[in-house]
Amino acid sequence: MLRGSVEAREAPAAPTTATGAPLRWLSLRFTGTGGEYFRIWIINLALSFLTLGVYSAWAKVRTKQYFYRHTWLDGSSFEYLADPRQILKGRLVLVLLLALAFGLQAAFPLASLPLVFLLALLTPWAVVLSMGFRARNSAYRNVTFGFSCTLHHAYRVYMLGYWMLLLTCGFFYPTVRWQRAQLVVESTRYGSEPLRWNTSSESYYGCFVKALLLGLPAVVFSIWPPSFGLGTPVWGRWFASALFLVPTVYMRARFENLLYGGIVLGPHTLSSRQQLLPLLGIYATNAVAVLATVGLAIPWAKVRLARYRIERLTLHARGELDVQADAGASIHGGYGDAAVDLGGVDLGL
Repeated sequence: MLRGSVEAREAPAAPTTATGAPLRWLSLRFTGTGGEYFRIWIINLALSFLTLGVYSAWAKVRTKQYFYRHTWLDGSSFEYLADPRQILKGRLVLVLLLALAFGLQAAFPLASLPLVFLLALLTPWAVVLSMGFRARNSAYRNVTFGFSCTLHHAYRVYMLGYWMLLLTCGFFYPTVRWQRAQLVVESTRYGSEPLRWNTSSESYYGCFVKALLLGLPAVVFSIWPPSFGLGTPVWGRWFASALFLVPTVYMRARFENLLYGGIVLGPHTLSSRQQLLPLLGIYATNAVAVLATVGLAIPWAKVRLARYRIERLTLHARGELDVQADAGASIHGGYGDAAVDLGGVDLGL
């Protein structure tokens, strides 16, 4: 069997669909290694430094291609097809705009608030362009993905979300996050087949409430550290910071389970089974390794995290995975993708 191939895990006496096709449980697999990715990472880092960041567009494409082609489903790997020149053009334009914005802020300090407002207005535009770019440059079995959200729809969801957060002092955060996830998922398609999403907003509220409860010990330790026998308040704050990792990792795992676990593609469904303790262990040991090696363990840490997240995904396939390619889709430029990169926005999909 070729390296990287994936075996379908079939339950005993697997059920069948109405057409008689077997129901298969197809687990995703990741075959990348820390050693392989380290060579790519160190070259990317060196060339990006020597070219004053120009090579970073090529570095991003090489990194994406590595992680895509080492992600396998049902005997086939994914592909990343982006042209780094498009990403570079987008980054150059956005760097110039950011330089202009910071220059205005330095010259006119009162311009900070309008700049924040402008950033909020540009976020829906960046999301639509970024997801369109990423989708059209992602492929599986020679069929590319697509993204068909209109700017009007994106602005309606995001602007409404801003007002909901403002008027409720953040209480509607789970609803806002659910609405944005729904926007991304239901605007995405694989070939000509659109994705559907069956995760409810109530599930997001349940996740948020549990995360708040998990964060209570960290809040207590941050307020009264000496009373718990930890000596100086400094050590208490360090311990509280470590405790805050628990609700943070819980929300990351749970939100991804809800995001991916609600995806439906035709007759197929996806499930995600990330768990708090294993993921917490990965984050903690990754952090220790990266600090101990002064950053040289970053590739190893990224591969470990990617392997866990990918291999907790299972596709429940009812019949074949083949779909018709979407011949009418257009390729988006790299401006939105660059904006999301520079802003550190996590779209989650």
